[in-house]
Amino acid sequence: MSTMLKTVYGLAVALAAAPALAGPAQTYQVKDPYQQQHLEIRGNRFDINTVGANSNLCQIDGRFQRQGNRAVFKDGEGCEVRFRFEHDRVTVDSPTEAAATACRHNYCGHNVIFTGEYSRLPAACTDQGIKNSEQRFQVAYRAGRFAEAARIQQHSLNRCEDFMWFIDRMSARNNLAAAHKNAGDQAACRRALTPFVADPAKGPDIEFNLSTIWREDFDRQLQAAQSHWQQCQP
Repeated sequence: MSTMLKTVYGLAVALAAAPALAGPAQTYQVKDPYQQQHLEIRGNRFDINTVGANSNLCQIDGRFQRQGNRAVFKDGEGCEVRFRFEHDRVTVDSPTEAAATACRHNYCGHNVIFTGEYSRLPAACTDQGIKNSEQRFQVAYRAGRFAEAARIQQHSLNRCEDFMWFIDRMSARNNLAAAHKNAGDQAACRRALTPFVADPAKGPDIEFNLSTIWREDFDRQLQAAQSHWQQCQP
């Protein structure tokens, strides 16, 4: 896990102070690079944890009542969360806007949500899975096996990019671009950068409220992308 994401989770744990859950966990995540939404389920206990690009948090945990492929949580103060289970996905919402508003008021910071479609997180995309892939990439890269390093990084991106936080996605694609550049494949280097950069001179093609907490990491990755882009021109 990147230093930035360690900070994210550290903030979430420190501020949420959620009780420990017992038993094997099922971990899900919304595929949104600009808002990390995690759902962990152990038995009839759940923990929803969101960190937004604005650094605000949303954390709801408790016990739900389950019937078949549906479950519901009520906190007794107006908040109601519904869960619908289907294969490797869990859809989380509230039955009414009033219930959703109560949940946001009680548990969420500004402009951070808990609703959405959560997908099961593949083992390769967990913290340990990503760490293992990064280690294999670094071993190949430092040994000068740049084409092999690029294959390792591309495989990780193919499986996990949809689950990545936007700065981690930028970092992974910068690593991929560097490997292709050093392997002598300038076209592949440029292709590695274009999915998250519409115009490398301007930055990501999206407007969002970026917290100052992430600004240094974001600027570092953007500068690296711009440098790779210039070096990989034909």
